[in-house]
Amino acid sequence: MKKASTFEPLALKWSVVVAFVLGSVGVVPVTLAQSYPWTPAAPYPTPLARYAFAQVGEDLYVISGIGNSSAVLNSVRRYNATTNVWTSLADIPVGSQGPAGAFFGGKIYVADGFGGGNLLRIYDIATDSWAAGPARPGTIDSFGSAAGAFNGNVYVVGGGSGGPSTRLSIYNIASNTWSAGPAAPSPYLLGGYAQIG
Repeated sequence: MKKASTFEPLALKWSVVVAFVLGSVGVVPVTLAQSYPWTPAAPYPTPLARYAFAQVGEDLYVISGIGNSSAVLNSVRRYNATTNVWTSLADIPVGSQGPAGAFFGGKIYVADGFGGGNLLRIYDIATDSWAAGPARPGTIDSFGSAAGAFNGNVYVVGGGSGGPSTRLSIYNIASNTWSAGPAAPSPYLLGGYAQIG
């Protein structure tokens, strides 16, 4: 059994969630595995780690990160689950290691990781173009942070090249401004995260 935390954006509070975690990855009940077996997908075109990502319907966007020899890459690619094809898109203007991304309203919001500065980079899916947003206050970067978007806000929690943190920053899309949220109940850095909904 493992404890995890969830953030409730409307109430601006954290809740503790208790989850049971299996010891191995890819364990699927036999009846489910028979109906939905694993299918190999097209491989990513180059080695990549510590990247930002966002899911939009059947598309998965993979943004920046580090490649071979820990070189920072500016590349942006979209994988379509129906066609099983990776497509190159407009490069992010400044690449970084461990950025965090979230999708909302036709745009992907990427908080710079290590080596990228401290801006919020905004990718417009319809025009395949980038714009710069304001810096996330109180930190030099968002390396290894988690991000999600809900109700007109982008939430970036934890991270920073100084090590794990409990900082929650809330970016309001309409006003193009950041505000501080309640601290996370425990420090976060380079963990797994997913945006649901």
